[in-house]
Amino acid sequence: MDNQSDSGRLGALVDLERLGIAEFSLIEGEQIDTALDLRNGAAVDSGDSPEMILLTDRRVIHLAKSGRRRKAVFMSIKDIDAIEIDSEREGGYGALVWGALAVIVAVMLWRVWEQPFWSPIVAVAVALMGAYLVFDRLTSSVAMQATFRAGSSEMQCGLRGPQASQDIYALINRLSQLQDERGNGAPWGRTPFSPR
Repeated sequence: MDNQSDSGRLGALVDLERLGIAEFSLIEGEQIDTALDLRNGAAVDSGDSPEMILLTDRRVIHLAKSGRRRKAVFMSIKDIDAIEIDSEREGGYGALVWGALAVIVAVMLWRVWEQPFWSPIVAVAVALMGAYLVFDRLTSSVAMQATFRAGSSEMQCGLRGPQASQDIYALINRLSQLQDERGNGAPWGRTPFSPR
């Protein structure tokens, strides 16, 4: 993900009104730096992504839509003090156990049920369900979750897709760069005061 080229064009590509969050707007002077599609694990190339994370020069914004439901979570980059990345293969071993049990039940149905027409059909259907569970477990992708922490608050974002790990780490690196830039003289919007 090339942040320099992305930051120049992402504002035009991320159409927040098409995302379905018409009331959402950026702070005056705030610019979108990086946008990541959380479903495909790639840079956002259109505004119709169902779930995305936006990194601006001031905030991390998690936007999601599902049917009529809309969700927006905001976190100031100056407050983020930790980011945790978890990854695990979806499915676990339960699908393999259920697949093996389905094959055993299919054989039992075929042998015990005395219906010459229905017993083979039902047995094949149950065996196919078990085969699907095993196939799904073997081909399932690695699920990742990024958790942004700011004190006691946290924002969780699930990622999927082959580019997920590379892109989330690039976004985190860019977030660190923005925090460093803001920490080295750029104003945060708060004016410090001395106690009296």
